[in-house]
Amino acid sequence: MLNHYPLWKYLLIAIVITVSAFYALPNTYGEDPALQIAASARGVEVDDKTLNRIAKKFDSEGIKYRNAKFSSTGLLFRFNNKDDQEKAKKIAEKELGDDYAVALNLATATPQWLLDMNAEPMYLGLDLRGGVYFLMQVDMEAAVIKSVNTYVSDSRTILRKAKVRYLGSKRVDKDVIIRFKSEQLREQGLDILGRDMRDLSFSEKQDGKTFILHGRLSEAKLKELKLFALKQNVTTLRKRIDEKFHGLVEPIIQQQGDDRIVIQLPGIQDTAGAKDILGATATLEYRAVDEEHTVEQALSGRVPAGSKIYYTRERHEGSRVIPSVPVLLKKRVIVTGEHVTNAQAGIDPDTGGARVNVSLDGYGG
Repeated sequence: MLNHYPLWKYLLIAIVITVSAFYALPNTYGEDPALQIAASARGVEVDDKTLNRIAKKFDSEGIKYRNAKFSSTGLLFRFNNKDDQEKAKKIAEKELGDDYAVALNLATATPQWLLDMNAEPMYLGLDLRGGVYFLMQVDMEAAVIKSVNTYVSDSRTILRKAKVRYLGSKRVDKDVIIRFKSEQLREQGLDILGRDMRDLSFSEKQDGKTFILHGRLSEAKLKELKLFALKQNVTTLRKRIDEKFHGLVEPIIQQQGDDRIVIQLPGIQDTAGAKDILGATATLEYRAVDEEHTVEQALSGRVPAGSKIYYTRERHEGSRVIPSVPVLLKKRVIVTGEHVTNAQAGIDPDTGGARVNVSLDGYGG
């Protein structure tokens, strides 16, 4: 049979196949075990001094690496096998301390001449590249109970300020129970609390000679609390990953259902490190400093009733270490993180230093 197609069509097909094969070539080179190093403290840089320092330490410890170069995220060391990679991570962490982030990763083995021509390998997810996958569930029950405890504390404060005498205020399951000595006092309490605590719906009950106000969170408020807890956890997890890996990984953090969060860290091999940073519990509480007593008295064994000794965290500022110090605080929580509506970094106009501007809701204020 005679071929009726013009020659230029065959040439076009050949060119498309050749170009496609060229740009698919980087995917055939695979990946090398790598160690990424990035600065994690203010004023710290990853430069030639850092490279020489780590390279010298690797040589003294007998750790062989293929090459080392600077990347967009910091310093990248390549190794021939995972054993050398893991040993190098321990040595680098010990040598550099908390001022640097050190992470195990996989780096593409594509030659530089291909990368210079924008021929890069495909970005692979967990199913093809491997990495770390977490499915975390938010404890909604604990979030609701914590909020109810705050309402219990707020109810006491409101009644004291209004000089309404009450017998007690406590949490029972997810409800706020406030007891009064007389019906008149209960009516006064209902009038004040109904105005200042509109998220609670109150009902009146009586137990013998005790008059009770039974406060219950509305369905709308319960839904709002759970949604806030979920969003707050997503934000916290994202910040923790950024602080841990400092741009060394492209995380995928998504909400799944009403109370679950999916976290994917493609290429990351340090499963234990990722688990530690994601699984740590963090809460925000404002407590008053006990100015009536001294820390020295508390440390000698005479801790005042209603107060407790806390310790600040040890910090590193460059080469200087700021040690942990004891602080005497009141046990009573003034306000918790759930009453924080916004927080932003700012500049103190008086000192010129950094500060955090915090906005509170009505109860928090």
